[in-house]
Amino acid sequence: MQEQALITTREEFGQALTRLRESAGVPVRQVAAKVGADIAPSTLGDWFAGRGLPSLSSRDLLVEVLRVCGVNDDAAVEQWLNAWHRVRRAPGRRPDRTRPCRFDRQATIGHGHRARSSGAVVRQGRCLRRLRGPAPPAG
Repeated sequence: MQEQALITTREEFGQALTRLRESAGVPVRQVAAKVGADIAPSTLGDWFAGRGLPSLSSRDLLVEVLRVCGVNDDAAVEQWLNAWHRVRRAPGRRPDRTRPCRFDRQATIGHGHRARSSGAVVRQGRCLRRLRGPAPPAG
């Protein structure tokens, strides 16, 4: 069974892609240079690290990356593409991407944002710092 058939998460996709690249002995910057497209090495680095996935419009670019990493068999490319599609539409809840508000790390206010309980408000999912005065009355 191919490794690609076992991939179920973005992180696993990145790890498998990294193993493929390392087995080919190609650094990320060299992959970016060989692909020849206008893509930042940091974007490819995100793919390899599992922090991002190729967009649907980047399908051909992903195929070129696979070719540079030594995947020349059309059936193997298709297995990689199947894994990519499977991971892109994985069922279930998306990972929590909230991050602490930069103002304080004490209280949690709405949408998983952290904010200073006195002087900060959350509007439209964004933590905003109140410059002065108490918070306005609710309602």
